Amino acid sequence: MKKIFIKRQLKTITSNSKINAYPKKISNVGIILSDHRILDYNLISILKNGLGNDCKVYKIFLGKSNNEKDAFRLDKTSFSFLGKLKDDIVFETLKNLDMLIDVSFKSSNIKDFALLNSNKAYKITLGSNLNEHFNLSINLESNQMDLFAEEIIKYHKILSHEQGNI
Repeated sequence: MKKIFIKRQLKTITSNSKINAYPKKISNVGIILSDHRILDYNLISILKNGLGNDCKVYKIFLGKSNNEKDAFRLDKTSFSFLGKLKDDIVFETLKNLDMLIDVSFKSSNIKDFALLNSNKAYKITLGSNLNEHFNLSINLESNQMDLFAEEIIKYHKILSHEQGNI
């Protein structure tokens, strides 16, 4: 039953999920990880160096997570019987992300829910998973996290520079 309500919400949110312009400033970044994936912490340090050390990075685990700072878990237990998020802080965090990076290599309704509810975020994926949810796909192998982070910074500089000239 919960799955049906989540799918219904996804259909409702989809129409309002397109980003209008690249964010002027990146202050909040979310990184979607699968529960079996070990986060490469060089990714975060490279992103913070390139986006600014005041940039806050949230880790979003699809499934089990260890209780890290600035991390939360999204799985079926995160939702009420009617498919609503139980924790308002998670929902507000998703809504306020400027950039959302997916390194989960996982397809799920729960990930789609996170992508669609972060509707003002510029969405980037690692690999060739470009679909209607993502603005940018960087096709690299999963073991190239440092290069992936450098590419994100490169595109950030290009897109934020273009934004400044409009």
